[in-house]
Amino acid sequence: LKGAMVGGAGECSIIVGGTSNTATSRCSFIGGGNRNSVSGYQSSIVGGANNTNSGYNAFIGGGAGNTNSDNNAFIGGGANNTNSGYNAFIVGGIGNTNSSNYGGILGGRINTLSHDYSFIVGVNITSHASSTTHVNNLTVSGSGGTSVVIMKNLPTSAGVTGQLYNDGGTLKVS
Repeated sequence: LKGAMVGGAGECSIIVGGTSNTATSRCSFIGGGNRNSVSGYQSSIVGGANNTNSGYNAFIGGGAGNTNSDNNAFIGGGANNTNSGYNAFIVGGIGNTNSSNYGGILGGRINTLSHDYSFIVGVNITSHASSTTHVNNLTVSGSGGTSVVIMKNLPTSAGVTGQLYNDGGTLKVS
Protein backbone atom coordinates (compact mmCIF):
# COMPACT_ATOMS: atom_id res chain seq x y z
CA LEU A 1 0.00 0.00 0.00
CA LYS A 2 1.53 3.25 -1.07
CA GLY A 3 1.49 5.75 1.77
CA ALA A 4 0.17 3.19 4.26
CA MET A 5 1.00 3.65 7.90
CA VAL A 6 0.24 0.87 10.32
CA GLY A 7 2.84 1.13 13.06
CA GLY A 8 2.32 4.87 13.81
CA ALA A 9 -1.42 4.58 14.36
CA GLY A 10 -3.30 3.54 17.50
CA GLU A 11 -3.61 -0.16 18.37
CA CYS A 12 -5.43 -2.05 15.59
CA SER A 13 -5.75 1.17 13.57
CA ILE A 14 -4.62 2.06 10.08
CA ILE A 15 -3.94 5.12 7.95
CA VAL A 16 -4.01 4.11 4.30
CA GLY A 17 -2.80 7.30 2.64
CA GLY A 18 -2.70 11.06 2.55
CA THR A 19 -0.47 13.42 4.52
CA SER A 20 -0.30 14.57 8.14
CA ASN A 21 -3.17 12.29 9.26
CA THR A 22 -3.34 10.88 12.81
CA ALA A 23 -5.33 7.95 14.18
CA THR A 24 -4.58 7.70 17.89
CA SER A 25 -7.51 5.62 19.13
CA ARG A 26 -7.97 1.86 19.04
CA CYS A 27 -9.54 0.26 15.97
CA SER A 28 -9.74 3.47 13.95
CA PHE A 29 -9.27 4.16 10.23
CA ILE A 30 -8.25 7.01 7.94
CA GLY A 31 -8.48 6.35 4.21
CA GLY A 32 -6.60 9.41 3.02
CA GLY A 33 -6.75 13.15 2.79
CA ASN A 34 -4.77 15.79 4.63
CA ARG A 35 -4.55 16.73 8.33
CA ASN A 36 -7.42 14.46 9.40
CA SER A 37 -7.52 13.20 12.98
CA VAL A 38 -9.34 10.25 14.53
CA SER A 39 -9.23 9.87 18.30
CA GLY A 40 -12.56 8.09 18.82
CA TYR A 41 -12.63 4.33 19.41
CA GLN A 42 -13.74 2.37 16.31
CA SER A 43 -14.16 5.56 14.30
CA SER A 44 -13.15 6.54 10.79
CA ILE A 45 -12.54 9.28 8.28
CA VAL A 46 -12.53 8.26 4.62
CA GLY A 47 -10.90 11.40 3.22
CA GLY A 48 -10.99 15.15 2.98
CA ALA A 49 -8.98 17.72 4.93
CA ASN A 50 -8.88 19.03 8.50
CA ASN A 51 -11.65 16.70 9.70
CA THR A 52 -11.73 15.61 13.36
CA ASN A 53 -13.52 12.52 14.61
CA SER A 54 -13.43 11.99 18.38
CA GLY A 55 -16.76 10.18 18.71
CA TYR A 56 -17.10 6.49 19.59
CA ASN A 57 -18.06 4.42 16.53
CA ALA A 58 -18.40 7.62 14.49
CA PHE A 59 -17.87 8.32 10.78
CA ILE A 60 -16.86 11.21 8.52
CA GLY A 61 -17.02 10.51 4.79
CA GLY A 62 -15.02 13.51 3.61
CA GLY A 63 -15.20 17.23 3.13
CA ALA A 64 -13.23 19.84 5.04
CA GLY A 65 -13.26 21.11 8.60
CA ASN A 66 -15.96 18.71 9.84
CA THR A 67 -16.10 17.58 13.49
CA ASN A 68 -17.83 14.57 15.08
CA SER A 69 -17.66 14.31 18.86
CA ASP A 70 -20.32 11.89 20.08
CA ASN A 71 -21.24 8.21 19.82
CA ASN A 72 -22.55 6.76 16.57
CA ALA A 73 -22.38 10.17 14.90
CA PHE A 74 -22.25 10.53 11.11
CA ILE A 75 -21.12 13.29 8.77
CA GLY A 76 -21.30 12.41 5.09
CA GLY A 77 -19.31 15.38 3.83
CA GLY A 78 -19.55 19.09 3.31
CA ALA A 79 -17.57 21.75 5.12
CA ASN A 80 -17.33 23.15 8.64
CA ASN A 81 -20.13 20.97 10.02
CA THR A 82 -20.19 20.09 13.74
CA ASN A 83 -22.02 17.02 15.01
CA SER A 84 -22.10 16.47 18.77
CA GLY A 85 -25.37 14.56 19.16
CA TYR A 86 -25.73 10.90 20.13
CA ASN A 87 -26.86 8.77 17.14
CA ALA A 88 -27.09 11.98 15.12
CA PHE A 89 -26.18 12.84 11.54
CA ILE A 90 -25.34 15.58 9.08
CA VAL A 91 -25.50 14.40 5.48
CA GLY A 92 -23.63 17.37 4.03
CA GLY A 93 -23.84 21.09 3.53
CA ILE A 94 -21.86 23.96 5.03
CA GLY A 95 -21.71 25.38 8.54
CA ASN A 96 -24.35 23.12 10.09
CA THR A 97 -24.42 22.34 13.82
CA ASN A 98 -26.23 19.32 15.28
CA SER A 99 -26.30 18.80 19.05
CA SER A 100 -29.55 16.81 19.10
CA ASN A 101 -29.80 13.14 20.00
CA TYR A 102 -31.35 10.88 17.34
CA GLY A 103 -31.76 13.82 14.94
CA GLY A 104 -30.23 15.00 11.73
CA ILE A 105 -29.58 17.69 9.17
CA LEU A 106 -30.06 16.79 5.52
CA GLY A 107 -27.63 19.28 4.00
CA GLY A 108 -28.25 22.96 3.51
CA ARG A 109 -26.18 25.59 5.27
CA ILE A 110 -25.99 27.44 8.56
CA ASN A 111 -28.59 25.24 10.25
CA THR A 112 -28.68 24.62 14.02
CA LEU A 113 -30.41 21.54 15.42
CA SER A 114 -30.58 21.26 19.21
CA HIS A 115 -33.86 19.41 19.81
CA ASP A 116 -33.89 15.60 20.12
CA TYR A 117 -35.65 13.39 17.55
CA SER A 118 -35.86 16.32 15.12
CA PHE A 119 -34.66 17.04 11.61
CA ILE A 120 -33.76 20.03 9.44
CA VAL A 121 -34.15 20.22 5.67
CA GLY A 122 -33.31 23.67 4.34
CA VAL A 123 -31.19 26.76 4.85
CA ASN A 124 -30.54 28.97 7.91
CA ILE A 125 -32.99 27.15 10.18
CA THR A 126 -32.76 26.93 13.98
CA SER A 127 -34.82 24.17 15.58
CA HIS A 128 -37.51 25.17 18.09
CA ALA A 129 -39.13 21.89 19.16
CA SER A 130 -38.36 18.20 19.74
CA SER A 131 -39.83 15.48 17.51
CA THR A 132 -40.28 18.00 14.69
CA THR A 133 -39.10 18.29 11.08
CA HIS A 134 -38.07 21.88 10.38
CA VAL A 135 -38.19 23.11 6.76
CA ASN A 136 -38.14 26.46 4.95
CA ASN A 137 -40.99 25.56 2.60
CA LEU A 138 -42.95 22.40 1.95
CA THR A 139 -44.68 21.17 -1.19
CA VAL A 140 -46.98 18.15 -1.12
CA SER A 141 -47.48 16.45 -4.45
CA GLY A 142 -49.43 13.23 -4.82
CA SER A 143 -49.23 10.79 -7.70
CA GLY A 144 -51.79 11.04 -10.49
CA GLY A 145 -52.54 14.69 -9.75
CA THR A 146 -53.97 14.16 -6.27
CA SER A 147 -52.49 15.30 -2.99
CA VAL A 148 -53.55 14.30 0.49
CA VAL A 149 -52.48 16.10 3.64
CA ILE A 150 -53.60 14.67 6.96
CA MET A 151 -53.03 16.65 10.15
CA LYS A 152 -53.79 14.48 13.16
CA ASN A 153 -54.37 15.80 16.65
CA LEU A 154 -54.47 19.50 15.82
CA PRO A 155 -55.09 21.67 18.89
CA THR A 156 -58.66 22.95 19.36
CA SER A 157 -57.56 26.50 20.17
CA ALA A 158 -54.85 28.88 19.00
CA GLY A 159 -51.57 28.83 20.89
CA VAL A 160 -49.30 31.13 18.89
CA THR A 161 -49.72 33.41 15.88
CA GLY A 162 -49.69 31.48 12.62
CA GLN A 163 -50.69 28.17 14.20
CA LEU A 164 -53.20 25.82 12.57
CA TYR A 165 -56.00 24.61 14.83
CA ASN A 166 -59.31 22.72 14.61
CA ASP A 167 -62.26 24.85 15.64
CA GLY A 168 -65.16 22.35 15.73
CA GLY A 169 -64.17 20.72 12.45
CA THR A 170 -63.09 23.94 10.71
CA LEU A 171 -59.40 24.39 9.99
CA LYS A 172 -58.26 27.84 11.12
CA VAL A 173 -55.03 29.80 11.36
CA SER A 174 -54.45 32.01 14.40
